[in-house]
Amino acid sequence: MADLLTYARSGPVATITMDDGKANVLSPAMLGELNRALDQAVADNAIVLLTGREQRFSAGFDLNVFKQGGVAAEEMLLTGLALSERLLSFPTPVVAACTCCSLPTFASAWPARSRSARTKSRSA
Repeated sequence: MADLLTYARSGPVATITMDDGKANVLSPAMLGELNRALDQAVADNAIVLLTGREQRFSAGFDLNVFKQGGVAAEEMLLTGLALSERLLSFPTPVVAACTCCSLPTFASAWPARSRSARTKSRSA
């Protein structure tokens, strides 16, 4: 986990800090490391604080992988969606600390919930 992120535990809190030295894109490698860090948090029964390095949370999915298309892009998208679902149903609280820039990759798991809320508010 040392290349793209760090995992540090202090008492009941595990801090996962993304830092690829650039924009913290959610590349296949970053997604894999995030899942391994979350596995560790489950083993530690820790509350998760997910953050990026100073001045950068995440720029979202790796656009270079999307440009390539094909299986790699599809797998990255599906892995990202599964990660979003995992974070939303995590057994302990997860807090995302966005210190600056972030694009809405993780929001991709929420459209159904948002759409439902919009539908209800329009019909009221």
